[in-house]
This record gives sequence, structure tokens and C-alpha cells, in this order.
Amino acid sequence: MGKYSGQTDFGYFNGDGSFKFEDGSQIIGSWVDNVLTGHGEEIIPQKGKYSVHYKNSKRDGEGIFQWNSGATYSGEWKNDQLNGTGEYTDGQGTSYSGEFLDNSFDSGMCQFTNEFGEYELTYQDGNVVSAEIIFADGSVYSGDANNKTIDGSGKLQFATGDLYVGSFVGGVRDGKGVYTWKSGDQYDGEWENDSMSGSGIYNYADGSVLNGEFQSNAFEDGSLHTENEFGTYDFSFKDGAPVSVEIVLTDGTTYEGDMDEQGLNGSAQIKYSN
Repeated sequence: MGKYSGQTDFGYFNGDGSFKFEDGSQIIGSWVDNVLTGHGEEIIPQKGKYSVHYKNSKRDGEGIFQWNSGATYSGEWKNDQLNGTGEYTDGQGTSYSGEFLDNSFDSGMCQFTNEFGEYELTYQDGNVVSAEIIFADGSVYSGDANNKTIDGSGKLQFATGDLYVGSFVGGVRDGKGVYTWKSGDQYDGEWENDSMSGSGIYNYADGSVLNGEFQSNAFEDGSLHTENEFGTYDFSFKDGAPVSVEIVLTDGTTYEGDMDEQGLNGSAQIKYSN
């Protein structure tokens, strides 16, 4: 119920006019046989203000809505809802730009900043599928994501200069991935809960190589190959400790046998250079 003020024709709203409802809401626009058609304005004191195209008395076409909270939407409407290309800002620094479907953001880009960093999220079919994040400490992430966290394949460039490229699960390194330290060291292998865990190869900057099984960032089982000015060394590890080694010294002397954490200890065969 309310009151109409404007042009009429034989009892019908025809022409420019305004209709004011009992709750204080008001529609100003053009009417054809009581049907709101074309551009108009709608003011809802408890909510905000529309400036939009109407079709059959429903918001349909290009328009703008300004909420009392400071949020705004500028774009396409259909059947009284946000439908089509548009941009929504919440008045607090978050913006959505892209395609809307039945008042929900469907596909496009969402940008916002908080205490943790600057975020640029890509949406598809109403869900986050990828993210570009600049964290507060200067680290940068680029890759897959979901509605809650980093998830899938991605690249994380740390502020320290380290780089990780690989799989993430629940925001942490999990699955296959390569971590390269600023020092030049590199690990290529399996991760679990942000730690080197599983099969992998660790290449040191000096050329030494660990190859085998890791657990919680510690080397457990496998081999270590290293070289220095005296020769080459190939160690075998079990449960985190060396158990045997093959040594080829530069003078031709070779050692093949047992060892432990204290050094060469156990059965061995030594072939001297002479």
C-alpha cells in the first residue's frame, strides 16, 4: 500500500511518476499501464538506493545499487537480482569484478587486503580456483586455491629468497614439490605437513647428493654421494645413521665396508694404490 504521484491515463499509471510505500520506500520512474519500465530510482531508507533499468516492474538491465553500509554494485540485473557482468565493493576494501548469478558472485576476480597480505582470487562457477597473494612479510604465492586456503599446485617465493614449487594441501606443502634455498641447496621429492617426508633427492650447493627416504626434514634411509680433494665417498644410511661406505681416493686407494656414526667400523675390503 502507498501513494502514487504523477501522470495517469484512465486510472492507470502512465508516464513519469513516483510511488511511495507506507514504510517510506519510494520508486521514481516511468510507467506504462501500471508497469514500471525504463530507467528509474528506488529508495529504501533501511537498505539503500537503486538507480537502474526496469522491465515489467523488475530491475532488469544496467544499474547501480548503493547500500547504506557503503557497499555498491554497478552492473547488470535480471529479474530483480544481480545477474551478468558487474562490480561489487563492500566499502571495506573488498571488491568483486566479473560475472554474477542470482545475487552471487560466479566468475571473475576478487581483491582485498588484510593483516596477512594482499589477495587477488580468481573465481569460477562460484568457487575460488586460484590466487595471487603478497604476504605481509613480502613472500609471494601464485597458484591453485579453494574457498578456504591454498590448495593444489603453486609457487611460493619466500621473502628470504628461497623458492618452493609444487603441491599444497590445506595451506602447507604436501605432496610432490621442489624447494630451492637461497644458498643453492635443493630438495626434489615428497612433502607431508610442510616437512620433507617421503622419497626425495637433496642436492647440496657443493655437489653432494642425498637420495632416499626423508622423515620430518631428517634423512632416514638411502645414500649420500660426496666428493672432496681427497676422493669420492658413497655412504649408505639406515634409520638416520651411516652403515657402510665406498671410498675411492685420488691416489687409487679404495675402501668398501661397514661403518657407524663414529667412523669406519666393522668388516671391510681395502685396496691400496700399490
